[in-house]
Amino acid sequence: MLCGFSGGAFAQSEGYVCIAEKAVGFKFDNSSRKWASANFDVSSSRYLLSKGASGWEWKSFGEKSGSDCSGNFTEFNVIRCEGIFDQVVVMNRETLRYQLIYGIASTIRNTKGDTPFIEVGTCAKM
Repeated sequence: MLCGFSGGAFAQSEGYVCIAEKAVGFKFDNSSRKWASANFDVSSSRYLLSKGASGWEWKSFGEKSGSDCSGNFTEFNVIRCEGIFDQVVVMNRETLRYQLIYGIASTIRNTKGDTPFIEVGTCAKM
């Protein structure tokens, strides 16, 4: 459990630590001008889902800001967070699993490594 010192009392931080397990998607081959399926290395992908003063936020370890989440967990124990270029994260606090989908950027930007993918992983309560 993470705790912080605030105003002479201990404050409990509510959140989850999430670790990626697998990611699959597509890479565009410039020489053939065609998409090819691909597996991606997610061995260093770690995230925090934490509740702050302005609500829930999903962010990568070491990042100062991340994706805002819509409200609170639903009656199905799911929360949805959206980032730039159509990155969507859905996390279930009952199963402690998440799914991150990155899709639209590959159609609007032309940068190296900008590939659509889906990533899955597991979380643990802080």
